[in-house]
This record gives sequence, C-alpha cells and structure tokens, in this order.
Amino acid sequence: PNAITKIPDSAFFNCTKLKLTKLPDNVTEIGDVAFYNTNIESIDIPASVTKLGERSFETKTIKEFKVSNNIPWNEDTKKYVCGRYSNKVRLVTINAQADKELETPCLSKVTDVNEMKNSAGKNFVFENAENLFYDSTNKFIFECIENSKLVLVAYYGDQEFVNVPQKFSIDSQEYDVTSIGKYAFKNKENLKFLNLPNSITEIGEGAFQHCTNLQSTSLPYGVNKIGIAAFRYCADLKLTNLPSGVTEIGESAFDGCTKLQLRKLPNNITKIGAFSFRYCQNIKLTELPKDITKIPAFTFQYCKNLKLTKLPNNVTEIGRSAFEGCTNLGLAELPDGVTEIGESTFNGCTNLQLTELPNAITKIPKYAFKDCNSLQLTKLPDGVTEIGESAFNGCTNLQLKKLPDNITEIGAFSFAHCENIELTELPKDITKIPAFAFQNCTNLKLIKIPDGVTEIRRGAFQDCTQLKLTNLPGEV
Repeated sequence: PNAITKIPDSAFFNCTKLKLTKLPDNVTEIGDVAFYNTNIESIDIPASVTKLGERSFETKTIKEFKVSNNIPWNEDTKKYVCGRYSNKVRLVTINAQADKELETPCLSKVTDVNEMKNSAGKNFVFENAENLFYDSTNKFIFECIENSKLVLVAYYGDQEFVNVPQKFSIDSQEYDVTSIGKYAFKNKENLKFLNLPNSITEIGEGAFQHCTNLQSTSLPYGVNKIGIAAFRYCADLKLTNLPSGVTEIGESAFDGCTKLQLRKLPNNITKIGAFSFRYCQNIKLTELPKDITKIPAFTFQYCKNLKLTKLPNNVTEIGRSAFEGCTNLGLAELPDGVTEIGESTFNGCTNLQLTELPNAITKIPKYAFKDCNSLQLTKLPDGVTEIGESAFNGCTNLQLKKLPDNITEIGAFSFAHCENIELTELPKDITKIPAFAFQNCTNLKLIKIPDGVTEIRRGAFQDCTQLKLTNLPGEV
C-alpha cells in the first residue's frame, strides 16, 4: 500500500517466493535484511528513500537494482550506502552528487559498468564523479587520488589470468596505478594468475579475499603495506617471500593461506596483525623481524611447521592463541620484557623447550601451556598470583618443585597429568583446590594442605600415588 513509509528490519527475511518489483512511492526507510533471501530479480528504489539498511536486498536472484533518484547517504561513513547484493547485480539509473563517494564493496559487485555511464556517455561511473574512471577493455575501475595516482578499486571481469597495468591513460595523460583498493578482487574464484606492476605500493583491505584459486608466488618489490584480510582464504597462494619494503601486515592478511611458502619475513616489519598467518601450515619461519613488540591474538595459530627458536628482544606481549597448535615451535626462551601471555598462547606446542618464564609475568592464563609435553620449567616467576584452568594440563615433563608464595588461585585441571612435578607444599593463601587440579601427578609429594583451604573438589588428587598427607584443614 502507498501509505507505507517504512519497511522495518527483517520484514520479509527469508520470504523465498517474494517477487516484488516496485516499492510504494512514499517509502523513506528500508531496514536491515528487510528483503534478505527473497526471490526478487529487479527492484526500483523510489526517490523518497533516504535510508537503505545493511544487506537489505542481499539475495541470490537479484539482477537489477534501480535507483530512480539519489543513492542513500551514510552520514557516519560519509559515503553512499548500497547494501550487499549477489555478484550479478546491475546498478541502473543514478544521479549522484559530485562531492560524494560510493562505498567500494558495492563497486566490487558491479558487473556491467556500461549501464552506469551518465546521460552524456562520459566515461565516469557516476554523473559528475570525475575521480572515477573505468577501463571497459580490461574491466577495471580506477579512482584518481592525490598527485595523479590511481587506485584500482574494482575488477568486474571473470578471467583466470589478469594483468594489471602500470599506467592508465585518461584524456591522453598517463597515470600510475599505485595501489589495489578495498575488496577490488574479492570473491574472484576464477582468478588463478595475477601480474601486478612494480608501481604498486599497497594492497588494500580484502583486496584478494576469497580468491581461492589464486596461485601467485611473488608481489611487486614496491609494496610496503599489506592490508587487513588482503589475501584471506587464498588457499592456493604460494608466495615464497614478501617485498623487503613491507613494514606492516594487517589483521587476517594471510589467514587461511594453507599453501603459503614463506621462510622469512622482511626485516623492516614493525607490526603484524591478529590472525595474520593463522592456518598457514606451510610457513617455516625461524625468526621474526627484530622491531616487532607484540604478537597479537591468533597470529600463528595452527602454523604447524613454524620453527621459531627465539622471539625478538623487544616483544612485551604475546596474545591469546598466538602460537596454539604450532607443534614444531622450538622456543628455548622468552624475551625478558614479556609481561603478558594470553589464553591458549602455547596450547599444543609439543616441542616447546622453555625452562623458565620472564620475571614480569604475574598470571598464567587458562590453557596457556596445555599439552606442551616438552616443557621443562623448573620454577615460575615469584610474582605469579594466578594459574588458570588447564594452564599446564598434560605438561608431562614439567619439573616444578615449588610454587610461588604469592599464588592465591589455581584453576581446574591446572596441573593434571604433570607426572614429574614434585611439590611438597602449596602456597599458604590458596583457599580452594579445584576439580582435577593435580590429577595423575604421580610424583606429587604434598605432606600438608594450607590451613585456609575450605574446599577440595572432585578428582583434585586423583591417582596421585606419592601423596603423603597426614591431615586435612579443619574447615574443609
């Protein structure tokens, strides 16, 4: 009905038989996922619409998205908002304002740029948007930025081999192509071979994300930054090295690149992001760049062939699961400046060779060293106050003879199956011994439980055959 002015969030979510072609003329707002997974093939958005929700028309069937007047404008990002659509969507009939910009993710979905010429037939993607140009022969869309440089913001072809030019001519003037923009090649699953010019200095966020068949072995020597998720899930990517000028690797940049062949990272790198090399099971790094100060969460998770023997001296923090599942990690020591390790940081690192931890560490989080059966710590830092759940569970070669006096809490399973610890006493301020805390510690030789202990939980000392307790605290 024409009286409708707002279509709320999820209004027709999963209405798989809906084939609407036109909306009421008075509609001003369309909510998030309003027409998600419907059967709409073509839709005409009225000029009255001022807000278009996230994924509002994300469907497998939509082929034409018609905007009869203005594209809705996002005041937060200062860009047009088009939502997300299938790869075959065609954007038709647009009047855009000269000082406003379309969000790149929408551009990367467009497959027929000819439908986007303005009424005068000029080679602009939008009327009066003079900073955007397209190459209809090679199916590229470029954005002209400062100093007459070009960003390749979208590739709308479907070829196995793509050659990105070093220069592109606009009105008889040549411009250098200097970067690959956000999501420019995202989801191009047919892409196998890529030739990038040496003029490229930056690979943008998500630029090649989910190009699952991309088989590149090198990047241009001029690249100095690899953006967030730039090559995420490029399962066939076979890079053997990175350009020497790279200083930053973004979060999830190579996440899921299972065939990545890196043996060394450039010395100039100062920052690597969380998840950056997760599941890269074929990288065989033996060292990290010296100026790295933080190894974020999940950075090298399940890199089973990672062979680091030492970390940079400046590292102060190792994040959650940073090395989880790195079964060939052979670290013999951690830098003295490390003040924090995260949950599951070394979980499953069966070849970890540490004999001591940095003195500044005050907490051993849960699962931090679980199943590190080559770990041979003989003592813990004096400042440690807490040992988390399963922190040393399965560390069969742990050699502890005493726990720090400052410990007030130990977690369930914290020392389960630590067959070689020979503790004779526990820290005096412990009040609870959780479930299975010392299960199967066959060399545990406690003769006394701290007086403040009020609770000993299930299986706390199960199978501790050398236990020599003579009494229990009266409050237990």
